[in-house]
Amino acid sequence: MNCGGIFDVETKSVKISQLEKEMSSRNFWDDQDRARKISENLSSLKEDINTATNITQYIEELEAYLDILQEEKDTELEAEAEKKLTKTKNTSIN
Repeated sequence: MNCGGIFDVETKSVKISQLEKEMSSRNFWDDQDRARKISENLSSLKEDINTATNITQYIEELEAYLDILQEEKDTELEAEAEKKLTKTKNTSIN
């Protein structure tokens, strides 16, 4: 799934690798303000990837539930699917 923005996991992963490489340089902490900004950016990128991964996992689970529900009426499974759908909708992607 590639929706761009927060879901552009591949691009964000590449950027994370670049920032981590930059952070490992010997002189990285010489400019404290710049180092702090880079560290915050890295943290934000990792959080975005985690959120995108969680949303993708929820969607995959819901698709599996829906496939089963189409084959046979299972009220317990239907309730679980509704619960997960609500959780997915409430997931913060900011």
